Amino acid sequence: MTRSLRTRRFDGGPLRAAREAAGLSQRELAARAGVAFRTVGYLERGEGSVPWRTTIDALADALGVAPEALVAWLPPEPPRGGPEDVG
Repeated sequence: MTRSLRTRRFDGGPLRAAREAAGLSQRELAARAGVAFRTVGYLERGEGSVPWRTTIDALADALGVAPEALVAWLPPEPPRGGPEDVG
């Protein structure tokens, strides 16, 4: 049985490295990306489930990197009418 993408763990190492390379705090990145401050921390620590693709895209845009630089594979788009971000 395969696990759903939403139940896999997110590797936050690339996100942390990109944030630090950009010279941003977690709070600054969250503000630029339009996500909750705690979301950045959760993702960097690998806590919780995999974020929505829209969250990865927003973080990548805020960091000036391609989404692929933050993850080895990209999570799916949220279902229509679903939450944009869990966290």
